[in-house]
Amino acid sequence: MARKRKTLISRIRQFFLREDKKVTYGRKGASAERLRLSMESLDTAFQDWVERKCYRIPHRNIEEAAESIGTDKATLNIYFREIKRCDFRSWRTRRRILDAMEIMKEEPLTPISVIGERVGFSDRSNFSRQFRKISGLTPTDWKLSL
Repeated sequence: MARKRKTLISRIRQFFLREDKKVTYGRKGASAERLRLSMESLDTAFQDWVERKCYRIPHRNIEEAAESIGTDKATLNIYFREIKRCDFRSWRTRRRILDAMEIMKEEPLTPISVIGERVGFSDRSNFSRQFRKISGLTPTDWKLSL
């Protein structure tokens, strides 16, 4: 299983480095064009998932996200690694913090704990820790700087 995964990752990297070359995908053997279309359709489905703000659902892991997008965990992992250049968890955390910042700007009277829960953090201390890690400030300090 690990060897197949490494081979698939290698083929996807080949595709992104040399779009004009033919890349085989599993036993079926698909062209680079077919792989590109597959990644484009995944990107479209993922963007729809983001617009619906599904990343805010607490305790959602990559398997559940992949299922709601209409793909599998391995493909979504490859998508994040090759297209987004980060892992799913890091992307989701960053996206949640950016949402929290937007809410703080739009609704300055909303308590920080409520904002953290709204964007998908069930624990206030984890929200504060992740917020500081990404922004360099605590949520309270960031809100006061607006």
